[in-house]
Amino acid sequence: MNTNMSMNARLLGLFSGFPEHHFNDALAAVLRENLPKRDLIVFISADPENYAQNDDDRDGMHEMLAEIGLAFAEKHVIDRRTGAEEAVRLVREADCIWLMGGEPTWQIQLIRDLGIDTELHKSKAVILGVSAGSMNLGRLVAYVWDDPKFYEALGFTDITIKAHYEEGEWFVPILKEMSMTHPIVAMEDMSAIFVKGDDIWKVGEMHLFDKGEIGPVNDEKLKEIPMDKGKIIFLNGVTSSGKTSIVEALQERRDQFFYVVANDLFAEMVGEQYLEEDYWKYLADVIIMMYHTAKLYSDLGKNVLIDGILVERDEIKPHYEKLMEIMKDSPLSIVEVYCPLDVCRQRNIERGDRFESQSDEQAELMSKGIQYAMRVDTSVYSPAECAEAIVKTLFA
Repeated sequence: MNTNMSMNARLLGLFSGFPEHHFNDALAAVLRENLPKRDLIVFISADPENYAQNDDDRDGMHEMLAEIGLAFAEKHVIDRRTGAEEAVRLVREADCIWLMGGEPTWQIQLIRDLGIDTELHKSKAVILGVSAGSMNLGRLVAYVWDDPKFYEALGFTDITIKAHYEEGEWFVPILKEMSMTHPIVAMEDMSAIFVKGDDIWKVGEMHLFDKGEIGPVNDEKLKEIPMDKGKIIFLNGVTSSGKTSIVEALQERRDQFFYVVANDLFAEMVGEQYLEEDYWKYLADVIIMMYHTAKLYSDLGKNVLIDGILVERDEIKPHYEKLMEIMKDSPLSIVEVYCPLDVCRQRNIERGDRFESQSDEQAELMSKGIQYAMRVDTSVYSPAECAEAIVKTLFA
């Protein structure tokens, strides 16, 4: 199933375009069924500084709804005139949220700048997109202009779409090339993909670009489109090397979203009396469960950070081999979080909840032969600089 597991929206609708500015009967029927409450509709611009055009498009798109008996009591557009607090309020109160057409990168930047990406995922409204807006509702956008590439968007569905498809269009060769790494659904105008709960269906004509070939699309094919796995980034280093500070810096970023699993978090699953009785016996169990949890999130298309340490204690040996066996089919990158041990000792003293030589003892037990994707040095670079290096290296 290719919907986002956390989607709360009453209905998700991805439209290609409406060249005659009207809904056909099939599209209108779906909207009528799913929009019983119509107090507030909120449009999100994809040309955020073109205020006059945004107001015209807001009115024009609302008129399309009014034509089929779905007028709203209030209508608003979110663009660069809208403050963050007001944008959050509008998204929270909306019965329908519509991501407009235009330049997709401008729209996703507006959404992130205003901090409404999380609010969109919390919303129980009907969430619709047209053209650029539909593209940004997916987890990946196939950007075909200038420098063709995939970029991460909102992640309501794992289906990547390209709107306004016609045979012979200039972007067809680009879509064929991009589909070698990820399938793309090319939608003709007056078509739509709807997602409601566990159901997904299409209206109108569309085509699947996959491995350079173009094929037909039906409802079953939409459900079978493979989901890309999320990246798993293991931050490995001794205590006080700075792993958790890098995790926090990565989670503050707006260009990539990460879930986090950590030894300390999973240790809280175990009762205090058991940890006091035999700490590593129980910690070893939850560490292995933590790796399986990270793999599950990756399988669902989510990026995961592991805040851990690959030490070869008797209770968990062979630790590194066990990790690699669990992750053998997952996109795992291990990052060496380095800090000179004398600096770690000083940090341990300053923290007060570590003993001075704890980092040294862990360094002695560190797994040998670890295949690192990269290294960051927290004695030289700040957590934000390390996070920037990780994203640039592993998400290039």
